[in-house]
Amino acid sequence: MKTESKDLVEALQKKLFVLTHDHEPDTVVDDFLRHRHEPNTRIFYSRFRDKAAFGTHQRGAFHEDLVPPILEALAEEMDLQFFDLIE
Repeated sequence: MKTESKDLVEALQKKLFVLTHDHEPDTVVDDFLRHRHEPNTRIFYSRFRDKAAFGTHQRGAFHEDLVPPILEALAEEMDLQFFDLIE
């Protein structure tokens, strides 16, 4: 992320974290991690009960309000990847 945007991104992501946990019971995990050695690198990790829960998360009003400014603060395009849980 852009160095000058770290505080803004962390504040927005903390707010998103709280709202997600309070309003999306099918979001199983929603974490925001800071890299130990690269000060401008963050990981957003979420796991959803199913595809419908992911859709609910993407369409949430607070998601639409908070995510665009986070994306604008990134120094490069987000590396969005999808994985399947091994059960």
